[in-house]
Amino acid sequence: MTNEIYQEWSGMKASEYKKYKGIRKESLRDNMTDIEIALTNVGEIATRDIAEAEHPN
Repeated sequence: MTNEIYQEWSGMKASEYKKYKGIRKESLRDNMTDIEIALTNVGEIATRDIAEAEHPN
């Protein structure tokens, strides 16, 4: 699910975005700007809300 969220706002999977930012072993979130974190949070919240409403199996 994380890859889909990153893909939607950045155009890259999490691993690709990490490589783009030059991060090797560090946490991606620890190396994000406030805007990047906000976009990720919005994606996670929207995904959670949709899942709660749709009751996926």
